[in-house]
Amino acid sequence: MANVEFYFDGMVALRKNEIVRVWSGMQEGTLIRLGHLENVSAGSHQTSRIVGTTMTRSPVELNPPITGVVVGSEVRNKNTYFALATGVYLEPERFVRDGSHQEGQDVLKAILRAETGSYVKVMDPYTIPETLDLLALVRAGTGVQVLCGKKTATPGLRLKADALRRGGLDIEVRVDSKGVFHDRFIVTERGVWSVGQSLSDFGKKASYLSRIDEPRSLEQYFEECWASADKL
Repeated sequence: MANVEFYFDGMVALRKNEIVRVWSGMQEGTLIRLGHLENVSAGSHQTSRIVGTTMTRSPVELNPPITGVVVGSEVRNKNTYFALATGVYLEPERFVRDGSHQEGQDVLKAILRAETGSYVKVMDPYTIPETLDLLALVRAGTGVQVLCGKKTATPGLRLKADALRRGGLDIEVRVDSKGVFHDRFIVTERGVWSVGQSLSDFGKKASYLSRIDEPRSLEQYFEECWASADKL
């Protein structure tokens, strides 16, 4: 889905990638003027100063509320203007029991098929061809970068990446030859997730997926690893 733009009568602190839910508002031109706002990530609620004010039109309850991820915000003339990316995978955490491989794979597919922004970056030392098939589910035009480990940097993995590129997927795989990372991560413009198992195995054993609220340091680390990694 496209970004949805709002403005709030008053100043409210919003950070990029925070999850926000809009409970009431009214359309004014291309923007939605808010009544009640919930910052799910921060655990806070805020009501606009227009609520309870006599006006020719008033905010109405939105059913269902509009939920999305903050992609930008600014304060102008003591009012807050911001945009939400809707259609994003928003579940903050998920426990998957052993023997639930299909459930685990369905969760990862939901993340990848949702609105991820312009890129998906994956750190998985045990990347195999099936992992790349999973990543091929991203929306058209999404760039995919994969950091794999030395043990799984096989000719088969290279052939799979080449085949996906011929099919139109913008994908590049590099090899962490030094073995500097262990955990598995999915990094997107709309959120970052820590995955307790290799992506292709997630759900075979009891494992956990969780959204990381402060992703900047992890994405910076990915870029450092990517710059020093070898080409597959």
